[in-house]
Amino acid sequence: MYMGEAFVMFATQAIMILILAPVTNVPLLKWRARKLKGLNINFGDAYIVSIKALFAAVIVRDVIVIIVVSEFPPMSENFVKIMEIIILVASGMAWWVVHSKSLHKIEVENGLLALDVSRTITSSVLGCLIVGLFSLGILIAIIIALTTIF
Repeated sequence: MYMGEAFVMFATQAIMILILAPVTNVPLLKWRARKLKGLNINFGDAYIVSIKALFAAVIVRDVIVIIVVSEFPPMSENFVKIMEIIILVASGMAWWVVHSKSLHKIEVENGLLALDVSRTITSSVLGCLIVGLFSLGILIAIIIALTTIF
C-alpha cells in the first residue's frame, strides 16, 4: 500500500465517520440512554462520544490491515477469513472501550455518569448496531436474490 493510497483511505473514512455519526450513532445513543436510564444526553456530547468510538474502531482495523498486508503478502482463503474475524472482534472491542469511557466522562444532571451506567448504555447501543447491520445484510441478500431470480 502506497502512502497516497493510505492517506486517501484514512481521509475517506474520516469524512464518512463525520457524516454518518450524527445520522446513525448519535440518535441511537440518545434513544438508548433515555430508554434505559431516563437520561437526556446533549447532541454535541453524543456526537463526540460517537466520533471517538468510531475513530478508535477504524484505527484499530486499519492498523491490523496494514500490518497483515505488509507482513503476510501471500494469503490463503482460510487466513483471510480468520483475519476478518480478528479484525471484527478487535475493532468492536476498541469501539466498546472508547465509547464506554467517553460516555463515562459526560456530565448529566447529577454529575458524571457512573461507569456501570455508561457500560450498560454502550452495550445496548452496540447490540442495536449489530442487529441493524445484520438486518441490513439480510435485506441486501434478499434484494440480490430477488434481482437474480427475475
